[in-house]
Amino acid sequence: MNTQDDKLTIQQVAEATGLSVYTLRYYERIGLIHPIGRAENPHRRYTADDIGWIDFLKKIRATGMSMQQMQAYAELQRQGDAENASTSSRSAYGRTTGTFEVHPLQDRHL
Repeated sequence: MNTQDDKLTIQQVAEATGLSVYTLRYYERIGLIHPIGRAENPHRRYTADDIGWIDFLKKIRATGMSMQQMQAYAELQRQGDAENASTSSRSAYGRTTGTFEVHPLQDRHL
């Protein structure tokens, strides 16, 4: 998706993801979605990566994760280090709920 023609409008993304235009704007406003690039006019233009992130947000929302927890995860994701975000997000999740702890799986020799 390197050309302007390869990018989608907010209406196209709403249709593709099943989220409303309002929800997409809300997610951007509260930081779940990074600021979306704009065309020469002020219209949003979404990339394939943006769509992938939105699909991921829908999946974690479906698990029952709160908006606050999703915002914490999105902030960690924006920091760029995927391994650090994965580890830190578990800690952030646990701090917000007080009920979640994950231990990494270890190889077991039977």
